Amino acid sequence: MGADRAIHINDLLLDENDPLLVATLLSKAIQQEGYDLILCGQQGVGTDHGQVGSILAELLGIPQVNIITKLQITQGKAVAHREIEGVSEVVETTLPALFTAQKGLNEPRYPSLKGIMMAKKKPLTVLNCQQLGVNEEEVSRLKGKAPIIKLEFPPMRPKGIVAEGEPSEEMVKQLIEWLQRETGLL
Repeated sequence: MGADRAIHINDLLLDENDPLLVATLLSKAIQQEGYDLILCGQQGVGTDHGQVGSILAELLGIPQVNIITKLQITQGKAVAHREIEGVSEVVETTLPALFTAQKGLNEPRYPSLKGIMMAKKKPLTVLNCQQLGVNEEEVSRLKGKAPIIKLEFPPMRPKGIVAEGEPSEEMVKQLIEWLQRETGLL
């Protein structure tokens, strides 16, 4: 899809469900490389923290615009569009900056067979925590700052009632009585 090379952070100490640890390791790798623009997804698959991008921007000390649907880059500046509660917000910032993408930011293209074959020849660097300057003690210190206590489905909602027949004063009285008895709302 056009990447010149890839970096894979792989270490037994890495806990992909810990947003602070993931963002810290990404910040170390990014600082070694240099950057103008960082694109992140809105949230990760699995635990859906939605925190890595924001933490990463904070660790790097750069501006961030989250959940963008459009991005324009011009000479050291970026203009990002966000959809918020039915309106469009336009944010301008200087680069370097970090952006998290909302679904619809772009329409991904499928790589060609030639592109797939070329990708196999691109360099892939694998880094571990030690190579990023993060030792086991620091990993332990970073882990668990916002632990997930429990994941569960919401409780089942009670079955609703259906009022049958033509609307009438009697039906309204029955509905009011039911609301008072069952919910205490009236």
